[in-house]
Amino acid sequence: MHTKVFFSTFFFLLLNMNFVFGTQFSEQLFDTHLRWNILASQDNLSIKKEGTKISIKTINLELFNSLVDSISKLNVNKNYFNKISFDKKQYPQSTANIIVDLKSSAVELFSFYKSDTKKQVLDFWVNEDLITKNASATQRTLPKTDNKTVIPQKVAVAPVKKVSEVAKKKIVKKIVKPSNYRDFRYGAAFIWNYKPLVPFLGKDLLLSSKIPEFLYPIQDRQLLDDPKEAHMQLSINFYRKKQWALMTKSIRLYTEKYGQDKSYLDNEYLKVNALMKRNIKDQSKGMKKSAITILNNIAGSTTNYELKKASLRFIIQDALDDKDYVKALKVAKQLYVSSTKIIDNEAIAHSIRVVLYTLAELNQVEKMKEFLQEKYVQINIPKQIGDAYWSYIKMRLAAEKDLIKDFEKKYSSYTKPVAGSILYNVAEAYFRNSEYKKAIKIYDEFVSSYTHYTAASNARLRIALSYDLLGAKISKVKKLYKNSINRSPNAEIRYEAKLRYIGLELNRKKKLSKADKEVEVFFEKSSAEKAIRNNDLQELLWVTRLRTFINSERYNEALTYLMSVPLESLSQVKKSSFIADGAEIILGIVKNHYNKGEYSDAVRIWELYKDEYEKKVARNPYINFIVTDSYLKLGLEKSFKRSLEEFENIEVSKKRNFPLWVQIGSGKVDSYINELKVLSLIKDNKIEQAENLLKSKSLSNRKYLYLGRISYNKKDYKSSLKAYERILTSISNKDMLSSVELKEVTEQYIKCAFEVKPMKKFQDIAKAIVVDLENGDNNVVIKAKEKVLYLLVESYFSSTDKVTKEARTWITKMMTEYPGSQYRHRLTYLKAMSFVTEKSLIKGKEVLNKLIGDKDAPSYLKEMARSELATIELKGQLKL
Repeated sequence: MHTKVFFSTFFFLLLNMNFVFGTQFSEQLFDTHLRWNILASQDNLSIKKEGTKISIKTINLELFNSLVDSISKLNVNKNYFNKISFDKKQYPQSTANIIVDLKSSAVELFSFYKSDTKKQVLDFWVNEDLITKNASATQRTLPKTDNKTVIPQKVAVAPVKKVSEVAKKKIVKKIVKPSNYRDFRYGAAFIWNYKPLVPFLGKDLLLSSKIPEFLYPIQDRQLLDDPKEAHMQLSINFYRKKQWALMTKSIRLYTEKYGQDKSYLDNEYLKVNALMKRNIKDQSKGMKKSAITILNNIAGSTTNYELKKASLRFIIQDALDDKDYVKALKVAKQLYVSSTKIIDNEAIAHSIRVVLYTLAELNQVEKMKEFLQEKYVQINIPKQIGDAYWSYIKMRLAAEKDLIKDFEKKYSSYTKPVAGSILYNVAEAYFRNSEYKKAIKIYDEFVSSYTHYTAASNARLRIALSYDLLGAKISKVKKLYKNSINRSPNAEIRYEAKLRYIGLELNRKKKLSKADKEVEVFFEKSSAEKAIRNNDLQELLWVTRLRTFINSERYNEALTYLMSVPLESLSQVKKSSFIADGAEIILGIVKNHYNKGEYSDAVRIWELYKDEYEKKVARNPYINFIVTDSYLKLGLEKSFKRSLEEFENIEVSKKRNFPLWVQIGSGKVDSYINELKVLSLIKDNKIEQAENLLKSKSLSNRKYLYLGRISYNKKDYKSSLKAYERILTSISNKDMLSSVELKEVTEQYIKCAFEVKPMKKFQDIAKAIVVDLENGDNNVVIKAKEKVLYLLVESYFSSTDKVTKEARTWITKMMTEYPGSQYRHRLTYLKAMSFVTEKSLIKGKEVLNKLIGDKDAPSYLKEMARSELATIELKGQLKL
C-alpha cells in the first residue's frame, strides 16, 4: 500500500516573539513555528503526543503551578491550539497534567531538551502533507492567520506585522505545492551547538625566526678599561662571531674569576640568545627548553624592566605556541603587574589580551567576567575587543538573548570590520534561537571579512544548514553544502557537511535514481576524517547511514545496522528517533515478506521485534492488518484471533504520523478490521456472510478485491470483471494491493475478460497487460504474464477467424520465456495446428510427432495429436 505524504517544517508567515518574564515558561513566535520554553529539569517533565492531544505531566507541584500561572495569562493561539486545560485532581496519587488540544492533526510537535540551559523546548509547526491531503484547493486545514498578537497580561510586546489577504493566498499556494523531498527531519537531522569563538590573538613573536635580542638588543660595553667590562666585551664578540664554544668558555672563566656579580644576568642573557640562534638553525627542542629555563630565571631576578618585559613576552609566546595555557596565563599576569607599575600601555594591553585568551582556553569563564569588570582592564583595551570577549562569555553561559540584544544596540557604532568573534558568536546565537535569516546575514558578514579564519568553515556550513531549515530551494541548499565540503580545511566540518549533503540527497529525496545512490561515496572518510573523535558527528553518521538504508528500501541492511548502534549511550530524544526509524524498518521488512506471500517470515520478524520497536512508538494500523492477515493465511487460528483482538483495541489517536518511510495505504482501523473479518469468512467458505458484511460495513476500495474474488469463484465472470476493473483502472486502488494480490487480480481479470469480452477486444487488453507487466519491476506480479500469454494464444484458436502467423509469434514468445511452463504441451499442439491451418502439413506433422514422442505430454493431447495426424493422412489420400 502506498500513499504520498508531504511535510513542511514552517509557516511562511512573519510572526513576532513574546515572553512571560520572571517565570519558568516562555512562548516565542517565529516565522517558521511557535516555541514553548520550559525551564525545568528533564526528569521533572513527561511530554506525550497522542493524536491532537498533548499531555505535559509533572510530579513537581511548584513547577505545575508556575506553568499554569504563566500559560493562563496568554491568549490561546488559535493558529495552533483549540484550548489548554489543567488537571491536578489526582495529585499526589498521580501526576499533575497540562492538556493541550491542538488546532488539528496538521499541527505537529517536535520536543527536545537543551541540557546547557536546562530547558525543555516544544516546537509546534504545520504538517504540510496533511494540509495537501485533507484540504481542497481553496479550503485548507492550515491554521488561519488571524493577525492577533499573543500578549501575556501586563507584558508590553511589539505588534504583529499585518499580512495582507493577497499575501496569505500566495503563502497558502506556496505551502501546499508538492515537493520531491521530505522535510528536514528525515535527513541528517541532529543539530548541536558549535563552540563560541575565542577572540583572535595574533602572534606577538615568530619564534621560528626571532630571538630575545630582537626585543632587548645586546649592547657593546663602554668602559673597556675595566677588566670586567673588557672580559664581558670579549664574550659578546665571540657571540657576534657565532663562536659558541669560545663564548661559553669565556663566560665560565668570568664566573670563576668574578663570581655572580652584577653582570651575571648579562652573561645569562648571552647564553639564551646563543641557544636560540642555534635552535633556529638546528631546531633542537633541548636548546629551546634550556633557553626558556634561563629566561625564567632572568625575568624573576632582573630589576631592568625592559629586560624583564622582553623575557616575559618571549616566554608567553613560547607557552602559547605549545598550547601551555596555564604557563602562559601565569607569565601574562606577571607582565600585567610589571607593566602597570610604569604604565607601559602597550605591554598592559598585550598582557590583558593574553590573560583573557588563556582564561577562555582554560574554561575559566567566571574569572574572565571578573577580570573584564576591572576598571583598569576596561580602559586599557579597545571597547570592541572587550565586547568580543563578552560575546564569548555570554555564549558560554547560554545567554544568547542578552548577546543579541547587546549586539543589536551597538552594531551601528562598531568600527568596520566588526571583530570576527563578535560576528561569529552573534550569528551562532541567532542560529540557536531559530532566527535563521538573521544568522545567515551575520555569518555572511563574518565569512566576507574573515575568510582566512578556521571558523569560516563553520560559518559556511551554518549558512547552508540555515537555508535548509528555512526550506530554501533544494538546488541552492545542495550548492551551499558542496561549497562547504570543498572549502573546508577543518576535517570535522567537512565531514559534517558531507553527512548533511547525504541526508538531503539520499534520505529526504522521495525517489532515488542510480545516480543519486552514487552520493554514498561521501560516507568514505579521508585520513584526517578517520582521526575525528566527535560524539555528535558519530551520532549524525549513525542516523544518516541508517536512513540511507531505509530510503533505498534496504530494510534488512538497515535492521542489521540499527542493531549495531549503541542506543543506550544516546540521549532519550536521539534514542527515540532511532526507535521510531526502527519501527518503520520492521514495517518495511514485514510488508516485503507479505507482498511476496512469505507469511511465515512476516510474522516471525514481527514477533521478534515488535516489543523492541513497534510497541514503543505510535501504532501503525497497516502493519497490524498485514500481520493479522498473515496469521489467517497460515491457518494459525489462535494467533489470528489474538492479533485481531489486539487490533480492535488500538487507540485511533495513537496512529503514527512520523516518521513515514514506508509507503502504505491510509486505511482506518475499523476498515482494516472489517476486511479481516471478510477474509476470515471467505476462508471458512461463508461466502454469503462475507458478501453481507461487505455491503453493510464501511471498507476501503479494497472491497472490490473481495467482491471480484467472490464473483470469480461463483464463475460470475461479468461481475468479477467489473469489480477488478475498479481496481486496475485506478493507480491508487492498484497500489492498495500486495504483490500476491495484484498477481491474483491480474490472472483472474484476464480469465474473466477471456470469458466475457469479444475476442478482438480481449486480445487488445491482453497485449496491453503484457506490455505493462514487462515494463514493471515487481517480480511477483510479473509471474502473471505466463497466464496472460497463454490465454492470449488460446484466444486465436477459439475464434472463428483464420489463425495467422501472429498466433505462432505469441506461441514462440511464450515457449522461449517459459520453457518449463505447465502449458508447454498444449502450446506445442496449438503450434502444430497453426501450421496445419496454413496448409504447412509437413511442419505440422513434424510438431505433432514430436508431441506424441514426449513422454511427459498428457495422454489426451497425444490422442488429439494422433487423431489430427490421421486426419491429415486421410485428407491426403482423398486428394489422391
